[in-house]
Amino acid sequence: MKTKLLTLLFLLLCIKAFSNEKHTISGYITDNETGEELIGVNISVESSTLVTTSNSYGFYSLTLNEDAYVLNFSFLGYSDCEIKLNLTNDTLVNIKLMEMV
Repeated sequence: MKTKLLTLLFLLLCIKAFSNEKHTISGYITDNETGEELIGVNISVESSTLVTTSNSYGFYSLTLNEDAYVLNFSFLGYSDCEIKLNLTNDTLVNIKLMEMV
């Protein structure tokens, strides 16, 4: 009985150790000058096919495995923005895009 319990405990610890932790990066995307929320901004994860867009409040959210990432933010008429981050916990990153002149 004791051996079975210890074996089960060991297996649970191994599963936890080898499972990828997932974390969420989220925030709002706004115009740098006016502060207006930007709807439909494309957010892509470099070296991945993962892409999302900001919603009607300028909000975006991505849930990813714990790792280092480069996120690209692009919107028609605005300069692209690239951020690098090491995702180790849930992270809030607000982005201000600059209009192209």
